[in-house]
Amino acid sequence: SQLPETPLVELDGETFVKCEEKQPYSGTHKDRKSATVLRRLGQHHSYHLALLTAGNAGISLAKMAQTVQGKVITVTSVVDSTVPDNIIDALRKAGSRVVTVEHAYKLDSAGIKNAARGGPVGHVRDVTSGYKDAYYMLYREIMRQCSDCDSIVCPVGSGELFSSLVSDIGNDSIRLWGVVPATSPSRADKLLQQNRGRTK
Repeated sequence: SQLPETPLVELDGETFVKCEEKQPYSGTHKDRKSATVLRRLGQHHSYHLALLTAGNAGISLAKMAQTVQGKVITVTSVVDSTVPDNIIDALRKAGSRVVTVEHAYKLDSAGIKNAARGGPVGHVRDVTSGYKDAYYMLYREIMRQCSDCDSIVCPVGSGELFSSLVSDIGNDSIRLWGVVPATSPSRADKLLQQNRGRTK
């Protein structure tokens, strides 16, 4: 699915916001990953895709999967038992199966696939991670829209977008700032250790 280039909106002459809420399926950058996941599917007619999600990634993939012609794609969202009911309802409304697991965020790929196998029979493909390159165009868009950009502020979240930007920036003289809630800094600490000197 072809996604739009989202606008970069100026706030105060020095700060700009990349408007990923303009993405058509989930209103988040997760649409970029979903497009990459679906683009990489092979020639089989039927697929069962599973992912660990807090909401947006599952909503995005489920909605976008329905636009793929010539394939039957089942999306199963594996969510933690603490995910609110309104998010679970939104996932189901988007067309995703939902499997709730206690301490889901501790699951590895095998655990995610096993949790998803309660549904359609057949091979389950875990698409939770491994698609960092999906965000390469996001970085390139920012550079086209703001050629003198010297810093990027990015939510850490699951770490995939953040890690992708670290790779995409490469030797460019751009400072990357990761933002994480003060109550849950552990993932940010891990990523900062991996990318010491490249991030702040």
